[in-house]
Amino acid sequence: MPGRVSAYLTFANANRNAVRDELLLAQGADGTGKIGIAQLGKELGSRWRQLSEEEKEVFKAQAREENERRAKEKAEAGAEADAPDATTSVAPTKPPGLPTAVVKRLVLSDPDLKRISAPALNMVIATAEHFIRLMTERSRDVAVTSGKKTIKLQDVLAVAREGGWRMEAILDHLKEVAPHIEQQEAKPAAGGEKADEKAVAVAAQETGAKTAPAVRRITDFFGSS
Repeated sequence: MPGRVSAYLTFANANRNAVRDELLLAQGADGTGKIGIAQLGKELGSRWRQLSEEEKEVFKAQAREENERRAKEKAEAGAEADAPDATTSVAPTKPPGLPTAVVKRLVLSDPDLKRISAPALNMVIATAEHFIRLMTERSRDVAVTSGKKTIKLQDVLAVAREGGWRMEAILDHLKEVAPHIEQQEAKPAAGGEKADEKAVAVAAQETGAKTAPAVRRITDFFGSS
Protein backbone atom coordinates (compact mmCIF):
# COMPACT_ATOMS: atom_id res chain seq x y z
CA MET A 1 0.00 0.00 0.00
CA PRO A 2 1.52 3.39 -0.95
CA GLY A 3 2.54 5.79 1.82
CA ARG A 4 0.95 9.09 2.73
CA VAL A 5 0.70 11.87 0.15
CA SER A 6 1.95 15.33 1.07
CA ALA A 7 0.44 18.62 -0.09
CA TYR A 8 3.66 19.38 -1.94
CA LEU A 9 3.58 16.06 -3.79
CA THR A 10 -0.03 16.74 -4.80
CA PHE A 11 1.04 20.13 -6.13
CA ALA A 12 4.04 18.64 -7.95
CA ASN A 13 1.98 15.92 -9.60
CA ALA A 14 -0.54 18.49 -10.80
CA ASN A 15 2.07 20.88 -12.21
CA ARG A 16 5.04 18.73 -13.25
CA ASN A 17 4.25 18.50 -16.96
CA ALA A 18 3.28 22.16 -17.30
CA VAL A 19 6.44 23.32 -15.53
CA ARG A 20 8.59 21.03 -17.68
CA ASP A 21 7.01 22.48 -20.83
CA GLU A 22 7.61 26.02 -19.60
CA LEU A 23 11.27 25.28 -18.89
CA LEU A 24 11.69 23.74 -22.34
CA LEU A 25 10.09 26.79 -23.93
CA ALA A 26 12.32 29.13 -21.92
CA GLN A 27 15.46 27.43 -23.20
CA GLY A 28 14.22 27.49 -26.78
CA ALA A 29 13.66 23.75 -27.10
CA ASP A 30 11.40 22.49 -29.87
CA GLY A 31 9.72 19.93 -27.64
CA THR A 32 12.45 17.33 -28.03
CA GLY A 33 14.83 18.72 -25.41
CA LYS A 34 15.28 17.49 -21.87
CA ILE A 35 14.95 19.09 -18.47
CA GLY A 36 17.15 17.69 -15.72
CA ILE A 37 15.61 16.13 -12.64
CA ALA A 38 17.34 18.58 -10.33
CA GLN A 39 16.27 21.57 -12.43
CA LEU A 40 12.64 20.44 -12.51
CA GLY A 41 12.55 19.69 -8.79
CA LYS A 42 14.15 23.03 -7.94
CA GLU A 43 11.61 24.94 -10.04
CA LEU A 44 8.66 23.05 -8.55
CA GLY A 45 9.97 23.66 -5.05
CA SER A 46 10.41 27.37 -5.79
CA ARG A 47 6.87 27.71 -7.11
CA TRP A 48 5.47 25.84 -4.12
CA ARG A 49 7.19 28.24 -1.73
CA GLN A 50 5.74 31.20 -3.62
CA LEU A 51 2.16 30.04 -3.10
CA SER A 52 0.04 31.80 -0.50
CA GLU A 53 -1.38 29.82 2.40
CA GLU A 54 -4.79 29.97 0.74
CA GLU A 55 -3.38 28.49 -2.47
CA LYS A 56 -1.53 25.80 -0.55
CA GLU A 57 -4.69 24.89 1.33
CA VAL A 58 -6.22 23.62 -1.94
CA PHE A 59 -3.48 21.01 -2.26
CA LYS A 60 -3.53 20.26 1.46
CA ALA A 61 -7.22 19.44 1.17
CA GLN A 62 -6.58 17.20 -1.84
CA ALA A 63 -3.79 15.44 0.05
CA ARG A 64 -6.06 14.88 3.07
CA GLU A 65 -8.75 13.38 0.85
CA GLU A 66 -6.25 11.07 -0.83
CA ASN A 67 -4.76 9.98 2.49
CA GLU A 68 -8.21 9.30 3.92
CA ARG A 69 -9.04 7.20 0.87
CA ARG A 70 -5.80 5.24 1.20
CA ALA A 71 -6.29 4.76 4.93
CA LYS A 72 -9.80 3.44 4.33
CA GLU A 73 -8.56 1.02 1.67
CA LYS A 74 -5.74 -0.11 3.95
CA ALA A 75 -8.11 -0.66 6.85
CA GLU A 76 -10.49 -2.66 4.68
CA ALA A 77 -7.65 -4.73 3.25
CA GLY A 78 -6.23 -5.30 6.73
CA ALA A 79 -9.59 -6.33 8.11
CA GLU A 80 -9.94 -8.95 5.40
CA ALA A 81 -6.39 -10.23 5.79
CA ASP A 82 -6.44 -10.27 9.60
CA ALA A 83 -9.89 -11.73 10.07
CA PRO A 84 -9.35 -14.95 12.07
CA ASP A 85 -11.04 -18.09 10.87
CA ALA A 86 -13.12 -20.33 13.09
CA THR A 87 -10.18 -22.49 14.16
CA THR A 88 -7.27 -20.09 14.59
CA SER A 89 -6.44 -17.04 16.63
CA VAL A 90 -4.04 -14.42 15.24
CA ALA A 91 -1.95 -12.49 17.74
CA PRO A 92 -1.29 -8.82 16.96
CA THR A 93 2.18 -8.15 15.56
CA LYS A 94 4.42 -5.25 16.52
CA PRO A 95 5.47 -3.04 13.58
CA PRO A 96 9.15 -3.37 12.69
CA GLY A 97 11.55 -0.85 14.17
CA LEU A 98 15.23 -0.24 14.79
CA PRO A 99 16.94 -3.13 16.61
CA THR A 100 17.42 -2.13 20.24
CA ALA A 101 20.76 -3.94 20.54
CA VAL A 102 22.17 -2.20 17.46
CA VAL A 103 21.13 1.27 18.63
CA LYS A 104 22.52 0.62 22.11
CA ARG A 105 25.82 -0.53 20.62
CA LEU A 106 26.03 2.64 18.52
CA VAL A 107 25.30 4.88 21.48
CA LEU A 108 27.85 3.15 23.69
CA SER A 109 30.49 3.23 20.96
CA ASP A 110 31.40 6.62 22.46
CA PRO A 111 34.20 5.81 24.93
CA ASP A 112 32.96 8.57 27.25
CA LEU A 113 29.67 6.72 27.79
CA LYS A 114 29.44 3.66 30.00
CA ARG A 115 25.71 2.92 30.02
CA ILE A 116 22.31 4.25 28.95
CA SER A 117 19.04 3.79 30.81
CA ALA A 118 16.18 1.89 29.21
CA PRO A 119 13.89 4.97 29.01
CA ALA A 120 16.66 7.04 27.42
CA LEU A 121 17.42 4.27 24.92
CA ASN A 122 13.75 3.97 24.02
CA MET A 123 13.60 7.75 23.47
CA VAL A 124 16.66 7.63 21.21
CA ILE A 125 15.11 4.79 19.19
CA ALA A 126 11.74 6.56 18.88
CA THR A 127 13.42 9.81 17.81
CA ALA A 128 15.64 8.03 15.27
CA GLU A 129 12.69 6.15 13.80
CA HIS A 130 10.71 9.39 13.48
CA PHE A 131 13.64 11.12 11.80
CA ILE A 132 14.12 8.22 9.38
CA ARG A 133 10.42 8.24 8.54
CA LEU A 134 10.44 11.98 7.82
CA MET A 135 13.59 11.71 5.69
CA THR A 136 12.14 8.77 3.78
CA GLU A 137 8.79 10.45 3.11
CA ARG A 138 10.46 13.65 1.88
CA SER A 139 12.98 11.67 -0.22
CA ARG A 140 10.04 9.80 -1.74
CA ASP A 141 8.44 13.13 -2.63
CA VAL A 142 11.65 14.28 -4.32
CA ALA A 143 11.94 11.01 -6.27
CA VAL A 144 8.31 11.01 -7.37
CA THR A 145 8.47 14.68 -8.33
CA SER A 146 11.40 13.77 -10.57
CA GLY A 147 9.36 11.02 -12.21
CA LYS A 148 11.15 8.15 -10.45
CA LYS A 149 9.80 5.18 -8.53
CA THR A 150 13.03 4.49 -6.65
CA ILE A 151 14.62 6.68 -3.98
CA LYS A 152 18.24 7.32 -4.95
CA LEU A 153 21.18 8.55 -2.90
CA GLN A 154 20.97 11.98 -4.55
CA ASP A 155 17.33 12.29 -3.42
CA VAL A 156 18.38 11.82 0.21
CA LEU A 157 21.20 14.35 -0.22
CA ALA A 158 18.72 16.83 -1.72
CA VAL A 159 16.46 16.49 1.32
CA ALA A 160 19.40 17.02 3.67
CA ARG A 161 20.31 20.21 1.80
CA GLU A 162 16.78 21.53 2.33
CA GLY A 163 17.32 21.44 6.09
CA GLY A 164 19.78 24.35 6.04
CA TRP A 165 22.06 24.77 9.04
CA ARG A 166 20.05 22.26 11.10
CA MET A 167 21.09 19.49 8.72
CA GLU A 168 24.67 20.56 8.08
CA ALA A 169 26.20 17.81 10.22
CA ILE A 170 23.97 15.15 8.63
CA LEU A 171 24.69 16.46 5.12
CA ASP A 172 28.45 16.46 5.76
CA HIS A 173 28.24 12.89 7.02
CA LEU A 174 26.18 11.76 4.01
CA LYS A 175 28.70 13.33 1.66
CA GLU A 176 31.53 11.51 3.43
CA VAL A 177 29.91 8.08 3.36
CA ALA A 178 28.53 8.43 -0.20
CA PRO A 179 31.71 7.11 -1.86
CA HIS A 180 31.69 4.09 0.46
CA ILE A 181 28.04 3.40 -0.33
CA GLU A 182 28.65 3.75 -4.06
CA GLN A 183 31.62 1.40 -3.77
CA GLN A 184 29.52 -1.28 -2.07
CA GLU A 185 26.84 -0.99 -4.77
CA ALA A 186 29.45 -1.22 -7.52
CA LYS A 187 31.09 -4.41 -6.24
CA PRO A 188 28.74 -6.86 -8.04
CA ALA A 189 29.26 -4.98 -11.31
CA ALA A 190 31.72 -6.12 -13.95
CA GLY A 191 35.18 -4.60 -14.01
CA GLY A 192 36.51 -5.73 -10.63
CA GLU A 193 38.71 -3.30 -8.73
CA LYS A 194 38.83 -0.77 -11.57
CA ALA A 195 35.05 -0.49 -11.56
CA ASP A 196 35.10 0.01 -7.79
CA GLU A 197 37.74 2.71 -8.06
CA LYS A 198 35.80 4.49 -10.79
CA ALA A 199 32.57 4.40 -8.76
CA VAL A 200 34.34 5.84 -5.73
CA ALA A 201 35.97 8.57 -7.83
CA VAL A 202 32.67 9.58 -9.42
CA ALA A 203 30.83 9.65 -6.09
CA ALA A 204 33.62 11.65 -4.48
CA GLN A 205 33.56 14.16 -7.32
CA GLU A 206 29.79 14.61 -7.08
CA THR A 207 29.68 15.03 -3.32
CA GLY A 208 32.98 16.77 -2.69
CA ALA A 209 34.25 13.91 -0.52
CA LYS A 210 37.79 12.60 -0.91
CA THR A 211 37.87 9.35 1.01
CA ALA A 212 35.48 6.96 2.71
CA PRO A 213 35.44 7.91 6.40
CA ALA A 214 35.49 5.90 9.55
CA VAL A 215 32.26 5.70 11.54
CA ARG A 216 31.70 8.86 13.57
CA ARG A 217 31.05 8.99 17.27
CA ILE A 218 27.42 9.73 17.96
CA THR A 219 28.35 12.93 19.83
CA ASP A 220 29.98 14.34 16.70
CA PHE A 221 26.50 15.17 15.37
CA PHE A 222 25.75 17.38 18.36
CA GLY A 223 28.89 19.47 18.33
CA SER A 224 30.24 18.14 21.61
CA SER A 225 33.84 18.81 22.45
